[in-house]
Amino acid sequence: MWKDYLELKENNIIIADIEATTIAYMRKKNNIECIIIKGISDFSADGYSSDKVTSNNEQINVY
Repeated sequence: MWKDYLELKENNIIIADIEATTIAYMRKKNNIECIIIKGISDFSADGYSSDKVTSNNEQINVY
């Protein structure tokens, strides 16, 4: 884990996917090909309204 942390820090990466890590690790260990596709469905609350409905609408309208 420390090596992973150092790699993230050295490359100025501030987020990392931890949910798919186990899947990727196990497929590599068992020599199985896979593609993991993920989407972001939530955002940081920084800069958004405290009202959940308004905040959700603001986040949707980012794109």
